Formats: sequence, C-alpha cells, structure tokens
Amino acid sequence: MAQASKETTGSAAAASTNEQLLELLSLGTDVQLLFEDEAVPGHAQTLSMWSKVLSNALEAGNCSSSSSASLLNYNSKPASGPITIPMDGTSKNDWLTAVSFIYPVVPQALVTWDNLEMSTASCVGCYGSCQVLLAIGSKYDMPALLSRAATFLESNKNVLNSKPGSLQFVWKWIPLADAAGLSEVAQACIDSAVKDIAVVAECKKEVLLDLSPATSSHLAAALAEQIIRNEHMRVKAYLLKESAPAGCNWDSAYCSHCMTLRRHYKYESATVKCGVCRSTVS
Repeated sequence: MAQASKETTGSAAAASTNEQLLELLSLGTDVQLLFEDEAVPGHAQTLSMWSKVLSNALEAGNCSSSSSASLLNYNSKPASGPITIPMDGTSKNDWLTAVSFIYPVVPQALVTWDNLEMSTASCVGCYGSCQVLLAIGSKYDMPALLSRAATFLESNKNVLNSKPGSLQFVWKWIPLADAAGLSEVAQACIDSAVKDIAVVAECKKEVLLDLSPATSSHLAAALAEQIIRNEHMRVKAYLLKESAPAGCNWDSAYCSHCMTLRRHYKYESATVKCGVCRSTVS
C-alpha cells in the first residue's frame, strides 16, 4: 500500500512538472522537437547553450532555410516557421525529465536514482533502461546535465551495493557512467566498490565488455590491489593468532631489518619473511 501510494505521488508530481514545462516551452517557441508520439516546443537559444548536438542541428537548420535570423537573435523567428528537429530514439517523457533541470519549475528538479536512470513518468517502480540523465546528457552532448549526474553519483558512491536489480546496484552504474563519458566518476565508484567482498563477487566478465579500455584497466588494477590488501590482512590476522597462513610453515630466525628475534612464517618457496617488518629474513 505504501509503495503504491509513493508511486502515485511520484506520477502526480511528474505530471505537474511536465505541465509546467510544456507551458514554459510554448512561450515564444522557435523550435519543434519531433518525438515518436508528438512534437514538443523549444527555444533555440536555450537548446544551443545546453546541447552541442542540438546547437549543430539548429545551425544546419538555419543555413538550409531562407531566413537570415541568427540563433543569438532569439527575438526573431525563421521566415519559414520554427525549425524542426527529429529526436529519434528519445521519448517525450525522458526529454521532459532532462529539460526539467534547465527550466525554472516548482519544485526544483533534483537528481535521484529514479531520474538518473529512468523516466519518472513512464517507469515508476520498474527497472527500465531509459537512463534519462546519463543517456540524454551523453547523446545530446549536454555537459552541464552530465555534471549534475556526476556529482550525484560521486556523492552517493558509498551507498552502491551488490544486489542485482537494486536501484543502487554498483555494476549497473559504473558501466552507465563510463558510457556517458564520466570515466573519472566510474573509476571513483570502482575504488569504493572493491573494498566490499560481496560487491567484488558480483563483478561478472560482462561488466568488462561494457567498459572503456581506461576504466577496464583501472578496474583490473583496483581488484588486484584489493586482493593484495586482503591477503596482507589475512596474514596479519593469522600472525596475531600465532598460526601460519595456508601454504606456510613457522620458523624462527633473526631479522636484520627490525632487529628482532620472533617467530616468522616461511612459504613453501623457502622464502622466510619477518612477522614484524615483513622483510626477507637474512
């Protein structure tokens, strides 16, 4: 019941925000963005400032029209009417979710796990693949929008978990961030994630296939470093219990590095390490 109430409230809030947006977008519109189901109005100057892809599309549209109006001259409209831009592969609801971070709507749009990944209007309570802020920010080259998503992910990297299907599943967000060009954020999430053994256990080979070479290398290095740290901790725990790690035998020798005569452990390779300073015993 509580979940249903939350979803209903979320849907109502999204609908209210969309109504505000459509009203704002209709004021002085000089662009029509064509989605599969319908067109959404827009403003050339605003779109040009926020999106490099749409800026290029608008420049091409102006050049192909008979109008001499400049994108910067936003008080003028092309003589042939508003420029139309097809938004193939993007839904109207996803676009309005992204645009809510651009226009002054009430309440002010905030980045959440829901709108970071999915359309709050059409996918409430489901685990879709809309990936609104990351996908649209990347697709239309919108650095300011991606920056908002990056800040949210990096601030919440410690709540990412090892549960597949969860909104905070770490191995979902790392590839998404990396694919959106946020490699530094993806790598920061990796550094935090590998500290949790349960999270590492959920790192499947499919994850590597979706990562860029730089982030894939960073993941491999982070995993290796964490394995070494875990092994050091395991050995230290055994030493404190005065029992040898698996594959080791106890020995006694004089350590010339830390000047102690203590019990040491010797691996099968016959290398003897000091239990105090971890140097090779002479």
